[in-house]
Amino acid sequence: MSRILTGKNRPPGRAAPVKARSEQSAASERRALRLETLARVAAVLGHESSNLLGALGTCAQVLRRNPHLTVDDLEMLDIIQTGAQRLHEIIGQFAMFRRAGAARTPVNLNALMEEILTRLRQHECCSAEIAIERRFDPRVRVITADVEGLRRALWELCLNGAQAIGKRGTLEIWTRRTGRKIVIRVSDSGRGIDPGLAQDIFEPLFTTRTRATGLGLAIVKRVIEDHGGSVVLAEGARQPGATFVITLPTAQSKQKQPRPREDEVHG
Repeated sequence: MSRILTGKNRPPGRAAPVKARSEQSAASERRALRLETLARVAAVLGHESSNLLGALGTCAQVLRRNPHLTVDDLEMLDIIQTGAQRLHEIIGQFAMFRRAGAARTPVNLNALMEEILTRLRQHECCSAEIAIERRFDPRVRVITADVEGLRRALWELCLNGAQAIGKRGTLEIWTRRTGRKIVIRVSDSGRGIDPGLAQDIFEPLFTTRTRATGLGLAIVKRVIEDHGGSVVLAEGARQPGATFVITLPTAQSKQKQPRPREDEVHG
């Protein structure tokens, strides 16, 4: 006969692990529900707004050709075009929550990182006084991945680092192959992240910055986990500043894929 565990005869310490697993499961379910909701919102936004934003941008370009525009007119057109571009970027972030199961193709990871850093250097948030230091392991070569999704995730992580730095500092990015794993490390010399917020930073719509959507790190987590990997905030790895560590398996697919040249990035 099985013994019924009561408060008096239950083995000490057993309830805590069970409760922890239950809470973890509930948190995972809540996160899955939020992601599903975001995916639905993304579908509606993408369908309803893409044509409208395209028309808005085209109209602004046509109006700009008018030789009789005043300085004030040109400034208003700048506001329109900047706003349209910002909305386009936000919609693009929401769209990333619909990419689960996207096709996988070969990509040279080091070359992809170089492409992202070149683009980052041209971004308005990356001042000339931000030093970008890179250390790429030559053993990190081609993996099979959702290239557009991975590109977006790595871009969001590097952009997050540059924004955390502000006007002056250092952004360090390195890749390394360790056994059957690839590790990508992104460190910034910004103010760092409050330890009390460490559990929240990957949640959709969570942000501590103004003019931010709170989707960047959530996108990183979703894409990396969709590739069978993980992303964590490394505690105490850099003071001041923050360090994020991505771990990816070297084999993303059991299907054999054509091997691209090492200097080629597919997208």
